[in-house]
Order: sequence, then structure tokens, then C-alpha cells
Amino acid sequence: MRTEIDRSLPLPLYYQLEKIIKDAINSGELAPGDALPTETELMEIYSISRATVRHAMQNLDNEGYLRKERAKGTFIKYPPVERKFLGNLKCFSDEMQRKGIPHGTRVLEQKIIEADPQVANQLHLEVGSRVFYLKRLRTVDDTPVLIVESYLPYELCPAIEKVDFNNASLYDALESRYNIQLSHGNRMIEPKVVQNEEIMTLLEIDRGTCISAIESVIYNANNQPVEYLYAEMLGKISIDLG
Repeated sequence: MRTEIDRSLPLPLYYQLEKIIKDAINSGELAPGDALPTETELMEIYSISRATVRHAMQNLDNEGYLRKERAKGTFIKYPPVERKFLGNLKCFSDEMQRKGIPHGTRVLEQKIIEADPQVANQLHLEVGSRVFYLKRLRTVDDTPVLIVESYLPYELCPAIEKVDFNNASLYDALESRYNIQLSHGNRMIEPKVVQNEEIMTLLEIDRGTCISAIESVIYNANNQPVEYLYAEMLGKISIDLG
């Protein structure tokens, strides 16, 4: 791990320390389970203040890079997932299983609702049409990373509300139960500063944390909208719409 901070750069010292640690993780120099130097050691190595070290550590913790253990120290977690499932049509569970990363799902809400103007517009429906609404919290290595709200035209998937999505993949259910083949989609991603109490509680983050807000529409082969999705996510993102 690089041991110098460039004070000639117009970048905050805490940001430079974050980048040094992220680079070491992404290159494999630091692996999941490895211990980081202590606060005091980092202060000495980089000639920086304790406040600077703590600022960097808190940001890395918020982004999902670190795991703190009382009386033991701070350790590297699984690197934040590149989130390619947000850029292609693979589901979260498939992507995590492929990477061998522990993951989980908790259904927060699951019901039939009437489409408001926003949802109706995205799904090409009449306002008030029946829509299946599914809200889930997704975790990686026991850390909450993603809140996902999905809206689907109910006429495409009647009785889907009876499926236990704590243990089932939405996309697998669409394909196996309703013979819906997902074809293509588009996604818009933008940064968002968290002020909402529910988001802070679910993602276990502080007010003012910067996360990613994702808005997406997935279509079938006939160019019919199948899912309108809105999500809030910690960590970094990689987009591949090929």
C-alpha cells in the first residue's frame, strides 16, 4: 500500500487516504479479512491528523469496504460489488452467486397498488391500473447495500403477490411462472445525498451520506415495459448495457 500523500494536489487528505486504500483493495494487495493499520499507525505513516484518518475510515465504512470488530481492529470486507447487475439483465442473486459473495434479501413491502402518474407513464399504463409493488432490502456480506422498489403491470403476472420473494428471484419468477423473457432496458443513475430517515435506518448510514439513485425500465422482446424500478444503493457502480 502506497505510504505517501501528495500535499501538492488540490485534494483533501482524507480523500487521498481513501483512494490509497481503495486502490490497494481493488488491486488485490489488500484482501477480504486483512487488517488495516490502526488509526495511530495511519497517522504516523501519512503524517496526518486523527480527524483525517477517521473521516477517511468513516467514508470507506459507509461505502462498504470495511468491517470493524470491537477490540480487534478494522478489516477489509468483500470489495463493494461492481454492480454490473444494474447495467445488464442479470438479477442480484445470480450475480452474487456467480461471484461467490454472501448475500441476502428482506421483503419490506409486497402488494397490489394502483399506478400513480409516474409509474403509469413508465409502464405505459393508464393511471389507476393495477400494479404489483415489491420493495426489498438487499445485503452483501450481511451489510445492507441496496433498497429496491419494483413496479410491474399486474396483468402480466397475476397472483405474483403470492410468491415469497425473500427466497425467490423476481426475474426467475417472471421467466418460469409467466414465460416473460426480459430483453433490454435503460437506466439512469445519479448521486443523491441522504436526508430520509427510513433510508438512513435501512442502509445503516448517516444523514448526508452520498449514495446512488437508480431509475430503470426493463422491456420484453416486444418492447413492452415489464418492470419500472427505483433503487437507492451504496458503493460504486459499473454500467455495461451491451
